[in-house]
Amino acid sequence: MYKFFIYLCSTILTIGLILFGVSFFTNISHWVGIEMVKGSVYLFIFGMFMQLMEHEIARKKQTA
Repeated sequence: MYKFFIYLCSTILTIGLILFGVSFFTNISHWVGIEMVKGSVYLFIFGMFMQLMEHEIARKKQTA
């Protein structure tokens, strides 16, 4: 699950940065790229939280 979130966030981040860069030369709004980058950061934080919870649950089951 951790690798999935890392891959997904890096893909969205890359697409967002490309769109942001392309927005300087085309008629695409730069906010599209910025919002995609922001979304990938939020998704990464959520993925790290889920990984932490999964690790904590596994540790509690191991000690019990």
